[in-house]
Amino acid sequence: MRDLGQRARGRRRLGVSNIIHTSACVARLTQSSYLGAAASILEKKFLTAAGSILTVEARHSSFIRAHLHQSPFPQPFDTPLSFNQVFSLAATFITAFAPEDPPLPFKAFPKLTPQCSPYVVPLDAFPAMNCSLTELMP
Repeated sequence: MRDLGQRARGRRRLGVSNIIHTSACVARLTQSSYLGAAASILEKKFLTAAGSILTVEARHSSFIRAHLHQSPFPQPFDTPLSFNQVFSLAATFITAFAPEDPPLPFKAFPKLTPQCSPYVVPLDAFPAMNCSLTELMP
């Protein structure tokens, strides 16, 4: 593991509730990212592995939503997200990259602030995300 040095310092500690809400966001994001990436996977063995991970992420998402007293299955179909959409939402959790890391081939969209709801609320560009990032990461 690499020492993150100053980048890892100064982060506030999250309470249990915030951790559960953050995990719900990450599970939904991961689920939609695997679904969106499936069309780009050319080798069957990798597609099968990605499909296997996708089903686990869907179970994680359902379990967490049930724990939050939300519908474990808020919509009949999940929404695939493109690489740029995933990076745009994941960027909220990324504080920095190591200087030796190559630049990513993705570009984040302008910052969005999705809000939580116990109901499925279509968000303009990201209907699969039904969680709040502003509550979790000030």
